[in-house]
Amino acid sequence: MEGTLDNGDWHGIVNAGLWDGDNTSIEYAGFCTVGDQITQTVIRRTINEGIGYRFVARVGGVDAIGNIIGVKYYAVDESENLTLLQDLNTTITANETWNDLEWSYTPSAAHDGQSFKLVCYVEQNIGNGRGTAFAYFDFARINAESFADCDAWKDYNDGYSGLTNDFNQDCIVNLPDYQTVGQDWGMSNSPEPMSASGQLLTNPDFYADIDLVPNYNDSDNSAPTGWQYISTGGTAGIWNLSESGKAHTYGTQPAGGSVAVFLEPNDVLTQTVSSGAVVSGQTYYLSAMVAGTAEAYLNIVTVTLERVNTPVNPTSVVEISSQQFVIPKNTIWRRLTTEYTADASAAGQYLRVNCTFGTTEFSGDSGLGLIGHASLTTVEPADWPRDNLLSNGDFEDISSLALEDYLNLHTDDGYTSFVSSSDYPVGWKFASMGTNEYAGFQCMLWAPSPQPAQGRVSVWFGNSTVTSGPRLEQKVTTESIQNGQTYYLDMIGAISAANFNSGEWTWPDPAPQIVAELYWVEPGATDLSGNHGLIATASATSDGSLGAMGGHWQMPQASFTAGPSIAGKSFYISIYGEAPYTTIEQVTLSKTAPPVIGPYNCYDSVINYGLGSEADLNDDCKVDITDLRLFADTWLTQVGL
Repeated sequence: MEGTLDNGDWHGIVNAGLWDGDNTSIEYAGFCTVGDQITQTVIRRTINEGIGYRFVARVGGVDAIGNIIGVKYYAVDESENLTLLQDLNTTITANETWNDLEWSYTPSAAHDGQSFKLVCYVEQNIGNGRGTAFAYFDFARINAESFADCDAWKDYNDGYSGLTNDFNQDCIVNLPDYQTVGQDWGMSNSPEPMSASGQLLTNPDFYADIDLVPNYNDSDNSAPTGWQYISTGGTAGIWNLSESGKAHTYGTQPAGGSVAVFLEPNDVLTQTVSSGAVVSGQTYYLSAMVAGTAEAYLNIVTVTLERVNTPVNPTSVVEISSQQFVIPKNTIWRRLTTEYTADASAAGQYLRVNCTFGTTEFSGDSGLGLIGHASLTTVEPADWPRDNLLSNGDFEDISSLALEDYLNLHTDDGYTSFVSSSDYPVGWKFASMGTNEYAGFQCMLWAPSPQPAQGRVSVWFGNSTVTSGPRLEQKVTTESIQNGQTYYLDMIGAISAANFNSGEWTWPDPAPQIVAELYWVEPGATDLSGNHGLIATASATSDGSLGAMGGHWQMPQASFTAGPSIAGKSFYISIYGEAPYTTIEQVTLSKTAPPVIGPYNCYDSVINYGLGSEADLNDDCKVDITDLRLFADTWLTQVGL
């Protein structure tokens, strides 16, 4: 409401249903008197050039015969300057009678991107004055009814044509859409069966047993080809994931094939490599895609690499590495990786892989653990994690926390605040944690794969600057700086400020940065108080227009080649962020260059930026047989077959 407004009874909302002569109808209308106005600025959609709008309104009057009643339609710029587009009005000739008004409008370039404002008013002409004459407004609308071209329609429709099968987004469903699907599908890499150079495990993705599970049935406790079950009375089997968890299907992450193994608590899936003994000096790469059903919440899937002295009935078992995934509330696939370089003591022995599913003191003895694939190779896969000179660079080691906090971080989209230095990330410290400073762990289960980071736990901390505030720091103790060696520093981080999205916080100017600084220090130093020098800086500026809720992920990078003046010294890294919250998921200092990647992950690419292939129907950033199946299902549904 705007205007005189000196009497609350002279504006409001009433039932004008009786105007139509039907005493059973209810038709709400707004009303005001001379000098008052009912206004609204339309913020849901901006004015777009190329779109034809229709202004419509229904107005009437009570004791207002001879007065002018109408609706003014304005364009409003960022400075709140008004430009009158049209005044739809009429002179009232009869009480309690509706008058329909309308006008078509096509914006000029001058108003593109501005907002609409509507003003409903009554103006005394030859009729009664304020407090006696009343204007009634049944509705006042702006309808987008015509579009100059496809671009105008997509501009209005959040960048999409809105047509289910319009794969090339040209606002027409025709032969080119089918050609797009066929071409992209033909060039895509089929996700099944899995293949890897130097594969040592028989049937790593269980695809050889797909005929055992054609209709979602388990395999009657039959172990997959090449594998064995060790069960304590639970049920284990092979599961067909072709419609629920198949590699790259809608709503899931890749499981490595359309066949998976399921385990009940305390079941073990195992295989010993019998095709060849361990070779001293050989590096072995183990990866597994694991998940769990919702009922298995807080249970743990563990993948273990062992060496045994003989493939059958071994008498000596040595655990090499054990990787765990705590089951979250939803079925989310997680890739576990580990590598092992054999020494002379292992030569002639054999490697064994165990996949187990167990409970914790906070979980129930229910649900299923899922294994999508388990692969052991002698050739490093293309997407293998780089060697990281930093300890706990992905923050996955949160053994500093109590077990309950540990489990919550791995299974909920929540966070934990630091209460003492013992809770800090293993391998890291904070240079400053004053009384008004804060930091903690953040769960990253919401960030689906594929993504450049292996981890799902991040560290967050409060606002810091070049000279003050908390800094996440670590001295590198694994290596002295080598003359002539090229090093690569990069991290995955975000400026996160939910109150910016709600309009409670103004984005700074200049925009805030996340910064990782790499220094040299003397070998015995523990901080930057002694001799040191800045070697490289990796930084990224966070643009508020991209949104802050949940983080706009960036990957600042830097590299340098060490010279003789710093050879033999140690690395020291210091990280800070210039905004209410800085979130860091992974920090890497490596001799290997970072992979060339696009947007941080599929979620960012499709949801945040609206990118993606025209034929990627399920928005998983891959075009494969699943998209074609979804296309066929949608098409058959639409034609009624």
